[in-house]
Amino acid sequence: TILHMTGLDLRNTPERRIVDLRAAGLRGARVLGRYAYRAARPPLPDHRHPGMIEVCYLDAGRQTYRVGGRTYRLRGGDVFVTLPGEPHSTGPDAENPGVLYWLILTLPARGGGRLLDLPARDADALAATFRALPRRHFRGRRTFRADLERLLADADSSRRGADPLAAVRLRARLLAFLVDVAACAHAAAARAPDGPSPEVRR
Repeated sequence: TILHMTGLDLRNTPERRIVDLRAAGLRGARVLGRYAYRAARPPLPDHRHPGMIEVCYLDAGRQTYRVGGRTYRLRGGDVFVTLPGEPHSTGPDAENPGVLYWLILTLPARGGGRLLDLPARDADALAATFRALPRRHFRGRRTFRADLERLLADADSSRRGADPLAAVRLRARLLAFLVDVAACAHAAAARAPDGPSPEVRR
């Protein structure tokens, strides 16, 4: 049974920090979260986010995801992306100890929205880039943990309204992070071999 995520998980615990990005007023920005699990948790059930992408960055540990009948095994430093409406889970595997960040955004239909307040043409380009990523699982950049921690800090500042530039920084850093994620996916695809070597084929 697939759980349709009409509502997003915003539960904070001592090991999970989740920020509702809608409070920042940036179109399409939904959720930014981080967990730091010291022990395994029950498997993540099959669920989907209609109209939304989810970008996960595993900073430390191991994690398994299952999408479309295929299993992906992540290690620290990996990025994993799910597209709008795709059912995904950890399959029968537990959520393992480790540190994971996740970002959820609503992708507008072509010409139908202003993703992160971008002009329509730029919003279309960014949304199209993520819908057509050449890979969903690839290595990230070493800077991603620091980038995401700064995003969490800016999201908190923006929500409190104490810093008038917090929302500006949040938008700029979100855009920079997404551009870097797309660049990593394309770099990973470019490095991939065209196919098995002659020795492997034999």
